[in-house]
Amino acid sequence: MPSKTDIRIIFLYEFKRGTNATITAHNINESFWENLVNSTTVQRWFKKFKEGNESLENKDRGRPTPTVNNDELKNVIEADSRQTRFPSFVADWKDKKARSMDTP
Repeated sequence: MPSKTDIRIIFLYEFKRGTNATITAHNINESFWENLVNSTTVQRWFKKFKEGNESLENKDRGRPTPTVNNDELKNVIEADSRQTRFPSFVADWKDKKARSMDTP
């Protein structure tokens, strides 16, 4: 199976040949016997190439800035384990399930 970079090279090649995005996606999928790409993805890359950006790398999006400090959250939970609701949720679910099995 071709790598992402291999596929992007094909995108650039087809763009330079003047092939449209739909035909490019069809040809790639037909050649590799898979649903490897869709025309929307090819259109996005063709738009990038048309704007003069022929880099084959994705734009670095980065991670969103966390709104919660994980260390502080961990300290709060460790200080009072009743803050976590998951164990009580599981207990409630098991209790409801047991009661539903008792009724015909």
